[in-house]
Amino acid sequence: MTSAAWQAGELSEGQVEAMVAVIKPEMVALFAQHQAELVPSLVGLSVADTSRAMGHWAAHAAALGDGPSPQSPSGACTCPRCWTAPGCWMGPWTLSPVR
Repeated sequence: MTSAAWQAGELSEGQVEAMVAVIKPEMVALFAQHQAELVPSLVGLSVADTSRAMGHWAAHAAALGDGPSPQSPSGACTCPRCWTAPGCWMGPWTLSPVR
């Protein structure tokens, strides 16, 4: 997906370099799962914006490797910083279980 977008001229070489700079070896498999949704959101961004977006993605990818999300005694799950993509919301969220 990423290679095809680069070859089609949808992503610049600088954007691809920004992506590679943040994807650690332990994140490659997760990126492979996410790239179909992630790459189209990067098309048209500047290299700096691509780097910022990928930094947000990488932070969340790293957090996924840290185990389950923190939970309060009430069972609420907290996300202090949520990544955004077109059609998604960004901000701190606390999700409570349905009772």
